[in-house]
Amino acid sequence: MRVLMIRIAVTFLFTLSACKVEPHQLHLDKRKHRTVGKASQDANPNRGIDLLFTVGGSVNIEESFTFENGINEQTIKLKSELFTMQSALEMAAPPAAETEEFKTKIDLETEYTLTGSAIFETLVVKLDDEELQELTGYTREANKIKLVNPVVDNQNLEISYVPEHTPTYQATLSGNVIPESILVSINNTLVGSQLYQYNTMTKTVSLNYQSDEPLEIKADYTVNLGNQLDYNLATTPSSPYAIVLYDEDTMEELMFNITDSTLSIHPDDFTMGRNLKIVYKDDEDISEGLNLSQLPITNSFSTDFQQELCISGDGLSVEGRKIFVNCELESPMKVTFKYSYKHNRRNFEINDISLPDLGTWEVYYDDVRTSDWTREGNVVIVSEELIESSKVRIRFIPTTK
Repeated sequence: MRVLMIRIAVTFLFTLSACKVEPHQLHLDKRKHRTVGKASQDANPNRGIDLLFTVGGSVNIEESFTFENGINEQTIKLKSELFTMQSALEMAAPPAAETEEFKTKIDLETEYTLTGSAIFETLVVKLDDEELQELTGYTREANKIKLVNPVVDNQNLEISYVPEHTPTYQATLSGNVIPESILVSINNTLVGSQLYQYNTMTKTVSLNYQSDEPLEIKADYTVNLGNQLDYNLATTPSSPYAIVLYDEDTMEELMFNITDSTLSIHPDDFTMGRNLKIVYKDDEDISEGLNLSQLPITNSFSTDFQQELCISGDGLSVEGRKIFVNCELESPMKVTFKYSYKHNRRNFEINDISLPDLGTWEVYYDDVRTSDWTREGNVVIVSEELIESSKVRIRFIPTTK
């Protein structure tokens, strides 16, 4: 009895579940000064970035194989390489302090009404640059400040405070983010998209939320790492000359490179969704030596193989990456394999910095600053020696003029 195998259509669905990013934005000093009756704005285009990554993660993958009488063909569909990441939203710095100024007059009451609603713990009251203390220098009620002691004409009264506000939680995402993929959760419960905002220019997710309880706010999102040019072959060919690569629709023969069991196509031949056919010459039976693309994590593997459709044979088994099939079929059977595998990222793209050369980059491995890294524009390439639990912190401090 012969193993019945092939035409193998392979599709991949990627989800990175543990490659965490914990961003911390470096907030510059931005005290806002406002005189009553006039508005002023403060803007600083220089922005620092502080991102914390966990190198290791797990990718969920789904591979579909069709078992049939053909024994020497494999089909792949060209696609983009997608990576799903997770960022922690952290509480942003509070609003900048407001400052209101008044001129005192003897014939007026010593009560002054603030235009904003203040957090009174942040109040700073000064009379002619001398700071007054609560109770001995002033009293407060709601948004009214009353001076305790008499004043003279034209003294300068300056009242600074942080306005009351709902805390803002935010994270700066990294890479070529797919906006519609963003999912935000609070303590592991998803929230509606109307409750948070995503700024495509700054790649910042923000959420206003008030709670007296501890919060864990996370954003899961997918980034497009670009066109996938490398694909795993169903088996390792005896030599690069043992296979031919065609466009499945036009039968145009294409160039390729092979390293072990990985086939690499030329970038110019990439078109999203294009189907390519790999033909194994000399009637090579690729059911022998058939492998999964990656090594499954223990207890993550499942398949929808239907043993009852086998007329004879022991069915299907998987050991490590190797697939064993002993099943005689009357008609083709599509079988899907789902599993997770470990993956460590090496390249971290931080493309929300517009001028990456105008500033200082710092990289830390497990809280220790290192020089064992390289950079190409906005892409930081970390050491291959890092293990999956390694923490990588990437900081960018912009040059100030």
